[in-house]
Amino acid sequence: MLARLQIICPANNISEREYVIDTLVSFIGLSCDITFSSEVKDYYITAGNKNLVIEDHFWNDNQQEESYVSVGNIPKEMFSFTHLPGRVIPIVYGRNFLTHQGNHIVCGLDIFASAFFMLARWEECVLRKNGRCNEFDLFAVKNNIYQRPIVNEYCDLLISLLQKLGIQVPTCTKEVEIMLTHDVDRCYLSSFSRLLINVYKMALIDNNMKKAFVTLKRYLQYKKLFYNPFDSFDLLMTYSEKFGFKNSFYFKAVNESELGFTYNIEDKFVKDRIVDIKSRGHLVGFHPSENTFDNREQFAAELGRLRNSGGGGYCYYWRPKSWIALQRGVLLALGG
Repeated sequence: MLARLQIICPANNISEREYVIDTLVSFIGLSCDITFSSEVKDYYITAGNKNLVIEDHFWNDNQQEESYVSVGNIPKEMFSFTHLPGRVIPIVYGRNFLTHQGNHIVCGLDIFASAFFMLARWEECVLRKNGRCNEFDLFAVKNNIYQRPIVNEYCDLLISLLQKLGIQVPTCTKEVEIMLTHDVDRCYLSSFSRLLINVYKMALIDNNMKKAFVTLKRYLQYKKLFYNPFDSFDLLMTYSEKFGFKNSFYFKAVNESELGFTYNIEDKFVKDRIVDIKSRGHLVGFHPSENTFDNREQFAAELGRLRNSGGGGYCYYWRPKSWIALQRGVLLALGG
């Protein structure tokens, strides 16, 4: 029988700790009971007489609610954890330290805070400029680990540490599921014309004549042939269906008077595409606009518009005060 882990951790940032512990432990196929105590400073994981200590290198220094969401808490550099044979694991928070004596292990890499950093991506909130975050400023991009499944590597580390103590961990039987997602930022060429012309002008300024020629050529072709390059829904679904995949199309529901408006969710063209997507068994999702940033009322208003137009109840987007409601970072049914 698989052991049920008993985990004791500091009594601060409880929602964050509970979320990431549950996420990682359930991912490796185990279950746990979590206790919060002001008497401890680290994570104590026990199963019988076996003990694993994960050092806390983050939340004990940021005990006020959401005080950790700060530029100063983004690591200035990345270190490596080198105590697994043949493996070098990035350290977001913690130190390159591991001791193993009998039934007791202490790990210096703060697996839980590091995994939370990668999952919640709260750094995008504090790095925003003019409503957007430059991806080149992100920790994972700057340290060239953005193409690595870092959280999976932390799960592998946790499995390895538990196995070193003789704690049985089930063999992973989960199948990989491919999820194809598409942000529907535009539906008409007319909403892109000005931006397309700006791209052409900037290419001329940069003396990039090839880019300028291709941009202008495509624009004139679209205008002459009345071809809408943004009406690619059928093409995407047709190709996906050949391989048995499903698409998720995330629609905006922004009014004309609001920032980011490029199409009306009530337009017949848009509603017809939504009906077609759903009738073919694909998913319609919600793409909140930049107007919803830290604005629950606007978020609810846009979601309501999408639902009223016949759209679905699936959502992606992270906000500091709503991350736990969207915690999986994948499609999540809102309201059932």
